[in-house]
Amino acid sequence: MSLDPRYVIAPSLQEIFVDPSTGLPLAGGSVTFYSDVNRSTLKPVYELSGTYGSYSYTQIQNPALLSGGGTLTDGTNDILPYYFPYASMAQGAPVELYYIVVKDSTGAIKIIRQAYPNLITSGGAASNFGYDFVRNAQFSKWSTSTDFKAVGLGSVTLNDFIADDWYYLNDDAGQVIEISQQAFPVGASPLPGNPPYYLQYSNTNASSGAQTQNIIYQNYSGVQTLNGENVTVGLQVNLESISATSNLSVQLVQNFGGGGTPSTPIVIPGFNIVISPGTGWHFFQGTIPIPSILSTVVGTNSFLSLQIVLPINKTAVIDICNVQMQQGTSLSNIVEKSIDDVSRGTNYQTQYSDFVTGDVKTTINTVAPTGWLLMDDTEIGSASSGATHVGIGTKALYFAIWNNIHSAVYAPIYTSAGAISTYGASAEADWEANKALSLTRVLGRVLAGAAPSGYTLTTAITSVSTGSNYIAVGDATSFYVGSAVTFTTTGTLPSPLLAATTYYVTTVSGTHIQLSTTLTQALTGTPNVTLTTTGSPDNFIVITYPAHVFGSFFGEELHLDITAEMPVHTHVPSAGNGQFMAATTSGAGNSFSSGTNGIGANALTAGGNTAHNTIQTTTYLNVMIKL
Repeated sequence: MSLDPRYVIAPSLQEIFVDPSTGLPLAGGSVTFYSDVNRSTLKPVYELSGTYGSYSYTQIQNPALLSGGGTLTDGTNDILPYYFPYASMAQGAPVELYYIVVKDSTGAIKIIRQAYPNLITSGGAASNFGYDFVRNAQFSKWSTSTDFKAVGLGSVTLNDFIADDWYYLNDDAGQVIEISQQAFPVGASPLPGNPPYYLQYSNTNASSGAQTQNIIYQNYSGVQTLNGENVTVGLQVNLESISATSNLSVQLVQNFGGGGTPSTPIVIPGFNIVISPGTGWHFFQGTIPIPSILSTVVGTNSFLSLQIVLPINKTAVIDICNVQMQQGTSLSNIVEKSIDDVSRGTNYQTQYSDFVTGDVKTTINTVAPTGWLLMDDTEIGSASSGATHVGIGTKALYFAIWNNIHSAVYAPIYTSAGAISTYGASAEADWEANKALSLTRVLGRVLAGAAPSGYTLTTAITSVSTGSNYIAVGDATSFYVGSAVTFTTTGTLPSPLLAATTYYVTTVSGTHIQLSTTLTQALTGTPNVTLTTTGSPDNFIVITYPAHVFGSFFGEELHLDITAEMPVHTHVPSAGNGQFMAATTSGAGNSFSSGTNGIGANALTAGGNTAHNTIQTTTYLNVMIKL
C-alpha cells in the first residue's frame, strides 16, 4: 500500500513541560508567549471553546500557568494551546511567529523556543502577499519624463504629474525643486521586492520661505473607497540630506468632489517619519482609521488621496520607494512586479490598463469614462489655458500631441486668450505658458493609416505579356489606381521600362496591373506603356506611398466639379434646323455667314450645378482618445 495523505500523524493531546536537567514536570511554572519580531511584546495564544457547530477561539492568560503535573492550564482546566502566527486578524496579514519562554516555579528560565511554529511556504518564504492599493509603488513607470526640474515644478501652483499615477503639489515658485527617477545598481537593490528604481526629491533653494504645501500624492476615484475601514500605510525612505531638523509625514484626505454643495474635504492625520540624514533606507508604517462618510454629501469626481508630506521650506534630498496601502492593521510583503505589469497597471488612473496615452478607440458611448476624452475637435491644456478640456489629467496627452503631431495646421496652438500662437521650445514650456493645444480633427472624417515619409512596399513580378501592357504580380491588392511605382535593377527589366523612372498603376485584377507614364493616363484608365520584351526573373515593383503628415486631414463631404477637373474632351457639332452660323472664306481671314449647317446659336443648357457626394459607405461612431 502506498502512502495516503488522508492519514495524518496525531499531535500531542496534552502539553507537558519538564525540566531539561531533571526530567521532572515544571510544577507551578509558567509559559510566556512573545512576538518573535519584538520579544518584549506579548503575543496572544488561544484555546478552543464552545460545542460542535459553534466553536470559537478564546484568548488565554499570558503568561500561562503550569499545573502540578507540568501541563498548561487556564487556571482550572488542562488546555491545549492554539497559536495564531500572524500579525493581525486581517485577511492577508503578514506572518508573525512566536518567541516562547518557559520558567520553573522560582522564575528561572528552563526552555526557550524562537521562530515558532516556523510557518513558511514550500518556497521557503512567508506566504503573506496582500492587495496593495498603491499604483506604481516602486516608481518604475514615468511616461512623460524621468526628470522634472524646477522649470516644470517650482514655477507653478497647480498640481503636476511626476511618475505615472503620482502628483506633486508645491505652492512656492521660489523653491528650486527637482523630482526624478533614480536607478538602483543592477542586482543590488537593498530593498524588499528588489525594486529597480526609486523616486528622488531634491530642493536646492528654499530661501524664499513662502512654501506652505509640499506634497507627493496619489488619488483613488470615489471617496467611498475604504471609508469606515482601517488602512495601514508603509514606505521606504532614505534621507540623504536636510538643512534643518524636520519630519516627513503621511496622511489621507477624503475629497468629496464638486457640483452642488459637497462636504468639505477631511484631512486624516497619519504618522510622522523621524529619520537622521545619511543613515540609509528605513521602513516606516502606521495604521490610519478612515472615517465613515454616512453623514457627508458626496459630489461628482470625489476621491481618496494618499499624501506624503515633504519638509516645508527646507533644502533636502529625500529618496522614496515601496509605498504600500492595505486594508487592515498590518502590511504584507511588498509585491514584486515586472515592468510590464507596472505599465499595464498604471497610466494615469485608468481602469483599462491595456491602453496607453494617445490610443484611440471608436464607441457608441456618448460619455467618456475615467481616463478617456471624446475627440470633439476642441483643445486641451492646463487649468488656466482657456481650453475646452483642462486640468492635469490632460497633460500626458498634451505632451503626446505636442511631440508627435507638432503642426500649426493639424494641431494649432493658442494663447489662453484664444489667439493663435506658435509652438514654443518644448511641450513643458507651452504647458507652463498656459497655451491651449488642439486635438487632432476626427469629427465627420474617416480614420486612415498614415504612411510615413519614404514608406515603400515591394512586390514581385511573376510574368510579363509582351506586346501588351499587362504585368502579373503575386498580389495586386496593395496597389490603388494611380499608385506611383519604380523598379529594382536586380534583373533585366522588360523594355521599355527604366529603373530610374516613376510609373503609375491601373489595376486590372487581383493579380494584374497596367502602367502609364503619367498620373492622368492611369486615373483615366488609358495606360500607355506597351511591353516589348519579358526581361529576366527577380525583378520587383517598388510601391512608394505618398507621405502623410501624422494627424493630417483632407477631403470633403460634397464637391462641386470645376472646369479644370473635367477630362479633356471635344464637342462635335451636328447639323440641324434653325439659326446657324457657318464658316466661309472671305478675304484674308475667316468670317461667318448665315447657312444651313453649323453650330447651333441657341444651344440648350443642361445640368443642375449641384455638388456630388464624395463619401464612401460609412458608419458614424464616437471617437475617444486615452488621456
